[in-house]
Amino acid sequence: LGAEDLGDVGVLRPPERHVRSGILAFESLVEASEEISDRASDAIRSQKRPLVLGGDCSLLIGAIAGARRGGLRPGLLFVDGHCDYWDGKTSPTGEAADMELSILHGQGPPELAGMAPRPLVDPARTAILGHRPPELDSDVAAERERVPGDVLQLDAPQVREIGPPAAAERGLERAGDDPWLHIDLDALDERALPAVSYPLARGLEWNELEELVGRLLVPGVCGVSVADLNSDLDPDGAYARRVADMLLRLLGGPDDQVA
Repeated sequence: LGAEDLGDVGVLRPPERHVRSGILAFESLVEASEEISDRASDAIRSQKRPLVLGGDCSLLIGAIAGARRGGLRPGLLFVDGHCDYWDGKTSPTGEAADMELSILHGQGPPELAGMAPRPLVDPARTAILGHRPPELDSDVAAERERVPGDVLQLDAPQVREIGPPAAAERGLERAGDDPWLHIDLDALDERALPAVSYPLARGLEWNELEELVGRLLVPGVCGVSVADLNSDLDPDGAYARRVADMLLRLLGGPDDQVA
């Protein structure tokens, strides 16, 4: 991409759930979020567009906080197979990637939800695109019920029904100015990309995801994040190459990205 590399953020992940927050590896998550926030805000102040790559969606907390600290009030284009709307009590795993969207909407410990004025993202400027329909299973239905009604939801079958261009148009309209685009690769169907932490059926195909993301990547997007390629499930790197090729096609062009 010809991007400037701002380096890696290391984080330890001990197995214990934090007593107060209910979140796994809470202290290291806060530390990593602060580091991501610092680098994202520096990039945005320099009028560059950060690209944040990571193992799971918890990276989005620091990324959005960085956009806020950089002077923006971004909406959120959230392309994900899940809603990520549990909390520290209801999450079956305690993983922050179960709950980062609820944290961004102001729910959760102040060390994360309060990294900038709450909410980090206005629910009314949030669009969830490509998640699974409630009839897939009871857990999916229960999590979707937790999402506020003013969040736009277009699940994978709905994106397919109206088409990625129309879905992107509706998402951009809802997110407003300076949106952040987040892509969890488990928006892809489990047959298309099994190398994710929690693969699900009834997801998007590769061509649908690429068309959707391509339509969402308007010049006003202030930053991009991509998460959840599980390299342990991709021993020959074939899926990694496919993801990299897709990102190169979508993000290649003017040198305004920061990795």
